[in-house]
Amino acid sequence: MIVSDDLEMKAISSAYAPGDAAVGAIAAGCDAVLMCGAGNHANIEFQAAALEALIHAVEDERISIKQVEASLARNRQAKERFLREWRPPTPAQLKSVIGSDKHRAISEQMASFA
Repeated sequence: MIVSDDLEMKAISSAYAPGDAAVGAIAAGCDAVLMCGAGNHANIEFQAAALEALIHAVEDERISIKQVEASLARNRQAKERFLREWRPPTPAQLKSVIGSDKHRAISEQMASFA
């Protein structure tokens, strides 16, 4: 499953309208797009414009229905795989992981990429 970066970032939003950005991302092969909004507030107008543009792109056959169906299938498969029996970890489970040798090794590896 391929998910876009935030389409409301300045690098994208300064060059493309929300709908054009969403259509371009989906047409390029993304299965889902992120529209996170500035700060903690999602911009519902941007999301509505993107959704409307995507609907029109499918109606106008700029994005094929087969591509949409394949993306929906990948989304469904990811949800079935990762969310079917997911439960938030208990405090005891968190304590057994956070600060463990494995956790520290992963943290050190991530820090080496910075």
